[in-house]
Amino acid sequence: MKTQAALAERIAELEGLDAAPKDIVNRAFREQPVEMQTLERIARALGVEAHQLYKTAGDGDLAGTSPEGDSPPAPSPAAAPVDREPSPISRRPSFAWPIIASAAIFVLAFGYGGWRYAATQRPAAGGLQAPALQSLRDLLAPDLGTPALLIMQIEGDEGALLAEALRKELSHSFNVASPTSTVLTQSLPPRDAARRLRTDVTVNGEILQVGRLSAVRLYALAAGNRQQFWAESVPTVALPHEVGHIARRAAATLRHAADRLGTRRGATPVFPSAPAQDDYLDGQLYLERPSNELNVKRAQSRFAAALRQSPDYARAHAGLCESLLEEHWMSDEQRSLQDAAQACGRAHQLAPDDPVVKAARAHFLRRTGRNDEAIASYRQVIAKHPHDSWALNGLAASLLQAYQQHGRPELLDQATEAARTAAEIDPHVWKPLFSLASIRWFAGDVRGAIAASEAALRRDQNEYVLANLGSFYLCGGQYEQALETYLLARQASPQSYVGDEFLGMAYYYLGEFVKSVQLRRRAIDTIASGEPEIHQMWGNLADSYRQAGDADAAADAYVHAAEIVERDILRGTASRADQASRVYYYTILRELAPDKVPDTVDRQIAAELDDIAQSLDEPTAHLRMAQTWWHRGASDEARAALSRATATCPGYAGHPDLAQLLEHPR
Repeated sequence: MKTQAALAERIAELEGLDAAPKDIVNRAFREQPVEMQTLERIARALGVEAHQLYKTAGDGDLAGTSPEGDSPPAPSPAAAPVDREPSPISRRPSFAWPIIASAAIFVLAFGYGGWRYAATQRPAAGGLQAPALQSLRDLLAPDLGTPALLIMQIEGDEGALLAEALRKELSHSFNVASPTSTVLTQSLPPRDAARRLRTDVTVNGEILQVGRLSAVRLYALAAGNRQQFWAESVPTVALPHEVGHIARRAAATLRHAADRLGTRRGATPVFPSAPAQDDYLDGQLYLERPSNELNVKRAQSRFAAALRQSPDYARAHAGLCESLLEEHWMSDEQRSLQDAAQACGRAHQLAPDDPVVKAARAHFLRRTGRNDEAIASYRQVIAKHPHDSWALNGLAASLLQAYQQHGRPELLDQATEAARTAAEIDPHVWKPLFSLASIRWFAGDVRGAIAASEAALRRDQNEYVLANLGSFYLCGGQYEQALETYLLARQASPQSYVGDEFLGMAYYYLGEFVKSVQLRRRAIDTIASGEPEIHQMWGNLADSYRQAGDADAAADAYVHAAEIVERDILRGTASRADQASRVYYYTILRELAPDKVPDTVDRQIAAELDDIAQSLDEPTAHLRMAQTWWHRGASDEARAALSRATATCPGYAGHPDLAQLLEHPR
């Protein structure tokens, strides 16, 4: 294109615009301030990378590849800076692999309007694809024999393990400079180092840590042109064990680009651009945080941003799937699960053997009633990647769910081992200890649950850990201590539903039912559209309404709770405790609104009660059965169920419904 008008027409053609955006093109060429998205739109029309336009005319050919520098090219944003929120996430050197002099990383967050999965189905105008590695064979001299290659110091590569692995892998295709050459080049920028040793290709890079993950990025300089040739992320604790695998993949990509005989076979290796990887890492960091609505939306926003830049980034699709699965209970469950299916399906198409993709798919299988398949998938990941704490924690969750459904003690033992191993492998993550606390509670080990919760708090003091700890105190009859801990949970995250929900339970036990209604109602309203797919929240709210004397509101809430638990049963994700909740909801609903529960349904419930009661071994489920028996006039069965509940949780004897059972037997 020889004119600005032609360029504007090309932009209009690519974006389907009715009029050519001549004004913005004119502003850009007059070097007036423009949004970064404008540069991306222009770059797309020119068929070049956006970062190549971040130069003045005197800096070189705009259409050439990026010239080398002392640091990686600054990431370009994927959308106009509208409704943006600066990323609160700071990157730090890996604890095991400290960065000596890391390049600055600029991360631009996206407004909430971009966090829906549908936005990732097509690249935004001007969006960057995964980096297209230019063929090095066109840059290398064809008649000077095997190309000479220098591997410089990689920032954050403690012990030079990655550099040495790369030398080994690339020595079959290049004349690789010896490690001693770093004495001559370590203080030089890549261009000067290449001149000093007369190398054809010069490699450098960086390793940086974001949360539990470390990002590896590698760059190659040839004939004065510098470009990224590899990027991937691995758990920081697994990095020393993964350098060989990383080096093999990166070397294969570089050899693919430098094949001077034209014998390259297979697809061009795909890897994320540095800006896309930044967004992916930020998304993963939000997933590591408590799964409240804000963190889930932020995670989705980052994964969507990564996919706008690198649409074939399988791990970003997997991360989006994970975040949608975390969202599914907050509002429109069916829509979230469908979107998660699309995201996980796309990730699987792109990289079926990737451990991150397989773990995300296992999570999806668990949430959609295929828990046996999920367990098998997690085990496959762990067999190849034993230091993957994320997969180990997922396995623990799946094993716990299997135990809740089938009651086999060995499943609980296996879940305990998986959670403990995950916590020991990575001393910086809190979720495995949170899982371990829940597992120990199901095992009847309340002291173990409290100890695991306290250990989790030492790693991250958040509302979920505090709420669980408060519930363990309540289980032990320490009502005031439970109340104080729930207050801390609300202070830790005032915008989360968790503090209000559990404070509502504390006030329920204290007999302040109106206050309990207010807190539980506010907790539900806090979540998305106020329609969370958690039957316990609706059942608890119904209990509070009933005790406060509002029978109509209680009946509506019991119906809502019953709807959710019936869907869980249909999907195959309901536990034995959920079955106990189901018969409780219908029993109380028949008391409040007899016309809503026909005699045939009531007789069916009565016929199921003995089998359900005999299958239970979890205290809250026994508590629900005690309530059910009591309201059905079976006081002996109610006392037996309460006795089973209080054997683990003596505090349950103070439940308002069952206090009547102890004082005034029917």
